[in-house]
Amino acid sequence: MDAEVACKEAFFRDFTNFRRKSDTCDVAIICNDKTLLTHSFILRMRSDVFAAMLDSDMQEKKSRQIRVADVKLETMVVLIA
Repeated sequence: MDAEVACKEAFFRDFTNFRRKSDTCDVAIICNDKTLLTHSFILRMRSDVFAAMLDSDMQEKKSRQIRVADVKLETMVVLIA
């Protein structure tokens, strides 16, 4: 295995482990009665809508909670993964 591939694999592994740590999360997505803790930088990368919510003077920026009533939590996980 060459060094570049090994480095990319290590980064991916470390990044995946970081994403799974709830103590580093700074935003909660609430879908109906279920909560998904996540990272605002990931939401910004995955969605222009989430980026707008978190970067403007909207309630979501202040509360660090995004309520989504019409999407199942499992679907949201796929959308931001």
